[in-house]
Amino acid sequence: MVLRAHLSVLPAGPLYPGQLNLSFMKVSEILKRACAMDERRFNRGEVRLEELGLIHRKLSANGRRFPERNAADKIIGGYGIDLNPLMAQLQELSQLRTKIETEKRALRQKRNLVSARFQCVIRKLYGIGVELPVHITQLKDRLRNTLRRKSLSFEELEVLETEVCALEESPCPSANETSTFLAVEPNSAVSTEQDTTEIGHLGSQSEPTKSGVDACQTVRHVESELKEKYKEEALAIDGSKVSAFWRQTNTLQCFYPDPPRRANELATILFEFSSYLGLGQQVVVKALSAFGWANLILVLDYLAERVDKLKYPNGYLTTMICCYQKGESVAAGRIRVGALAH
Repeated sequence: MVLRAHLSVLPAGPLYPGQLNLSFMKVSEILKRACAMDERRFNRGEVRLEELGLIHRKLSANGRRFPERNAADKIIGGYGIDLNPLMAQLQELSQLRTKIETEKRALRQKRNLVSARFQCVIRKLYGIGVELPVHITQLKDRLRNTLRRKSLSFEELEVLETEVCALEESPCPSANETSTFLAVEPNSAVSTEQDTTEIGHLGSQSEPTKSGVDACQTVRHVESELKEKYKEEALAIDGSKVSAFWRQTNTLQCFYPDPPRRANELATILFEFSSYLGLGQQVVVKALSAFGWANLILVLDYLAERVDKLKYPNGYLTTMICCYQKGESVAAGRIRVGALAH
């Protein structure tokens, strides 16, 4: 960032080695070009760049930085940061950048290749109905943790690739051998033919089916109980009642002209609209339990009309809840205790 700030001071256009590539802007002014960096940190950056041989600090006796001009008012020299050492190393630095980008690209390709080959082995084992052995599970965890590291080296990838190659060349165990191994202890003398059949039958029920028609995508034949329960609850809403209160609103009806027909739609709209008003989810849930669905529609519409006057919307809504629980009318008399059955 320090080097970029000094380069931005130089005249626009191509820069050539040997010319007057001098940055003499004051430190207090150039800090703005370095994202308002601290002055001491900026000076340490200049010292570090000089140690690396990228700049030369040419400072005056009192440390000031200024240009020197001739009779024609043309800059012929000065004191500041000389960037000619950087210009002299442009070709070397360009080659170094190309080398680093090439190594990063090769490392990324090697990472993708090792991961793809290992996943191919896993899919092959799942395809024949074989449970993953312990050593493959351990390699899977180690491979995942290693590939996520930023300091991953090419040598580590080669070691992992060697282990993956060994898995690819080793013969795959059959499903019957794996099932027998899982069903019976090593010292057990009981026959395992029936147990193996039961384990295979249970596994076929619990595992999702995969076929070539759907491009190996998971097909689930049974919906989750939570979704079914949620759908049943969504039908237990009085649409006419919600529509009647929806027509009484002003601001809310402008944002959402069509009243919701289901409970999940109503909940989504109310929580979304309350977030626009700056209300937290906890206080909205508390208001819902206190006012009920129908009254909460009028409460939010009332708050929307006064949103420009509310400095703390959460506190205002909390006060309305307390007043309502004490038996007082709220929302400018729109909501009264006992007027609606929750």
